[in-house]
Amino acid sequence: MKAGKIGWALAVFVAIVGLCAAYFLHFHRSSIAAAFPESGLVNRTAHHQFDRALRASIHSFQERTQLGLGILLQDQIPPQTTIEEQAAASFSQLTQQGERPEAILLIWSEREHLFKIEVSYQLEGIFPDVLCRRLEESARTFMLSQNDFAMRDFLTEIIVTMGLHYLDFKRSGQLGEFELPTAAPSTAFHTRYFSGGAGFVGRGYAATMEQLRAMQASVTAAVLTPETALAMQPNAQIETVIQRYLQSLQMGLGSPHLPLITEGSRYYRMEKPHAAAYLQRMYRYYQKSQPYQVLQEGDLGFVKFPEGSPVQPILLRKNQDGNWMVDEAKAWAYFHLYEDGSSHPKFGRGPFSFAWQSQQSVYREHITPPALLASTQPLDQLILQAEEDLKSTPKDANAYIHLAELLQFELYWITAAAPLYEKALELEPGRLELHWRLIDIYANTTDIDGEERHYLALLKLTPDDALLQYYYQWFQTTYGTSN
Repeated sequence: MKAGKIGWALAVFVAIVGLCAAYFLHFHRSSIAAAFPESGLVNRTAHHQFDRALRASIHSFQERTQLGLGILLQDQIPPQTTIEEQAAASFSQLTQQGERPEAILLIWSEREHLFKIEVSYQLEGIFPDVLCRRLEESARTFMLSQNDFAMRDFLTEIIVTMGLHYLDFKRSGQLGEFELPTAAPSTAFHTRYFSGGAGFVGRGYAATMEQLRAMQASVTAAVLTPETALAMQPNAQIETVIQRYLQSLQMGLGSPHLPLITEGSRYYRMEKPHAAAYLQRMYRYYQKSQPYQVLQEGDLGFVKFPEGSPVQPILLRKNQDGNWMVDEAKAWAYFHLYEDGSSHPKFGRGPFSFAWQSQQSVYREHITPPALLASTQPLDQLILQAEEDLKSTPKDANAYIHLAELLQFELYWITAAAPLYEKALELEPGRLELHWRLIDIYANTTDIDGEERHYLALLKLTPDDALLQYYYQWFQTTYGTSN
């Protein structure tokens, strides 16, 4: 919101390919099409859940770089052929009238667990063999993950990161650092196991939080020494906390127990572990995006970067002791970070909207985030109470919405929030805002079919909505229509 999804281009860029800039409306047909269809994607596997999202990422890459890009997904390498031979043969088909195009080919073979990157000779200086080999090795961890989104996340991350690397070179004439995507440890208690299924919607989230805390405790000491923890405390001076947070990114401190981040942000990091390379790339992009401006209103703080900077703003809140803390979960809940590197507020209204009154929000007034929690009660207790309330009133749409809002806006556990909103809509089909919230969530999890389903529902309910018409037109142009 792609964010996402995400060097800050990463994980967020990874997942956010929905509702992007208008220039994605026009697809540049590159010379890679000599061997690939117009979409640039050939998927010979039985799994096509993310095809539409990957095609959109390919289109975006080709628009921004004017390079060709093809992706081949297959169950196995052809008999008596190596993946290197297959890549070379596929790439040779790109030759048009004796001229070899500037293009990149990505191949994944499921049975052999092999990933191959082939680049044209014009690009070898920008993407040398040693870099491609390292990327190929790192792919194995992602592709074999039990996370349903891992393959899509890795491919999208590779596409976005290679695109930014190429554009940086075109602008500066120099090769910058190219950090590898780094697979963070998978969590055994991923919220997707508690986010749906008969009888399970609305249950198990508090237990998940407890299990994640226990699992993370054993790895925290190795990356967050007492001395480091002391240097990363909240502080009454907002600038001090901003500098400490930036330093934590530079040091690659991905611990969910970093003292200066909010409780919700700690759970966000437990659900989506932050690898050191990812954080360090964030730091470099923040450094490139100077100078920043600090805005404050009451107990809320906002670090604003120049327009067009490829970073999310930094959101801060005062705790009960009057010290500032960074709220990473709120930044992702309130902002889209697009594949072109731009960041935009999602909502026209909300607790932090004082900081973006001059910017047009993505959803205008169609979505209003909930008020900030005033209670100092721990989040796991609040979620446990919300689950108990839901258990006692299983036909109350508001009970589902309340729990979903805690998960989405406090922890940014959006895959867990989605089935709760869906259930609330089932109980009260007239709640238009829930359709928009689900469009936002599915755009950020790259569930293109789910996103389209709610666009179509809104078009029946509010056919004259100009913003809806504009976005759905873009959606159709970018992703096509489902069969």
